[in-house]
Amino acid sequence: METKLLFARRLEMALDANGVESVPIERKRHLAKITGKSERHMANYLDGAKLPTMEGTIELAQKLNVSCEWLATGRGSMRLSGLTDQQAEFLSSLSAAEKERFFRAYQIIREQEDCAPPQARAA
Repeated sequence: METKLLFARRLEMALDANGVESVPIERKRHLAKITGKSERHMANYLDGAKLPTMEGTIELAQKLNVSCEWLATGRGSMRLSGLTDQQAEFLSSLSAAEKERFFRAYQIIREQEDCAPPQARAA
């Protein structure tokens, strides 16, 4: 598969992992908002028409909290926090409604962990 298309696929996976709606216009808007670049610019990456510069790749990786190496090459773990490619692929396979429920459940669990007493968190 062509390098540009592989990058576009990884960018989609990163957006999925960040809970960004699967609607193309929403993805372009989200990327434009977090990078300060135009939606058309972001569409070029999502469509596999162009690759970002190294600086652009680094910025996207930082804004999406993914590994720069993974975003640029597909090597290593996607998430800096250790999300595996298998976990990322699972997230990519979910429908928009399933992703919304998944991430809401995750947020609830995180909020409960944050409110738990220290001894309960250690267990």
